[in-house]
Amino acid sequence: MLKKKDNLWVLFNGKEYCVGLTKEAQEELGAVTFASIQKAGTALKQGETLVELEAEKAVSEFPSPLTGVISSVNEKSINPLIP
Repeated sequence: MLKKKDNLWVLFNGKEYCVGLTKEAQEELGAVTFASIQKAGTALKQGETLVELEAEKAVSEFPSPLTGVISSVNEKSINPLIP
């Protein structure tokens, strides 16, 4: 089941939790010009910064909705400016 918290969606796929930016947050931010996300293997507590985004309309930090260790990162989502 998909849940939303703090402009992030959270989905448990039966093995691990996947987290992403909601469509609403993407529309509010506009085109992302820079993204900084914690690396795989990083342990985070709920509320600690998971990702920082710079976009045409705002600069935003998004807190981790969960406590745990990041198992993987979608590298294509980190810097959309690099093909």
